[in-house]
Amino acid sequence: MTRFSLYALIAVQTACAVIWPHDFPYLRPLLFVVQVSAVGIAAAALLFVPVVRGLIHAPIRVLHGFEHATIAVLAERGIEVDNGVARNRSFEIVLDQHNAGGLTVEHVRLAAESAIARILRGEHALVYSPRCGTSWLVGRLVVALGVAAIGAITLAYDIAPGYTFAGTVVAFAAAMRASRPLGLLAQRMFTVSPHFAAARVLEVERTDSGNWIRFEILVDVQTAPGAVAEIIG
Repeated sequence: MTRFSLYALIAVQTACAVIWPHDFPYLRPLLFVVQVSAVGIAAAALLFVPVVRGLIHAPIRVLHGFEHATIAVLAERGIEVDNGVARNRSFEIVLDQHNAGGLTVEHVRLAAESAIARILRGEHALVYSPRCGTSWLVGRLVVALGVAAIGAITLAYDIAPGYTFAGTVVAFAAAMRASRPLGLLAQRMFTVSPHFAAARVLEVERTDSGNWIRFEILVDVQTAPGAVAEIIG
């Protein structure tokens, strides 16, 4: 089934559920599974909050931004990076062997230096990424809480399954739409920063492990006065 067909089916079922709210007995167990899953996802996402808070400090927010920006620069050059992570004094990018091609330590160094220079020139959009773990976490939390909220309202007011289904679909769609901007906002507020006084790439190390190639970029960062503390993503 194509995505369009699935959306069309859901739209038809939603319309029918609103017109005949008591006439679809399979909706009640389906909604139960969806709502229990939503509560589980929300609880799992919330477990990461104290872990993230424990990792916060200023240079990592900046290095997190360098990670995103370097990945963006490499993407402009046709090189797809699978993921990355920021640490206290460095950040790492990971590529599939097939995506790495002839990528060398020097190529990665030049990409990181270009990213840093562009951020210093004001290209702050480079440091924020919708693929970031922060956005991923916030997106799933928003969607799960939206669906769980409909379940709670249903239990409190004994709403008909058809109306509950329609409300769940609307809540899911609205939360999905809001998840990307909220995820980027969370990066801006908590986990990524484009503000630093100076930065210099000290070393790039390459490690080949099975199907993956890892590049660790060690960076000397001078944080800007008043910079806020940071997290990894």
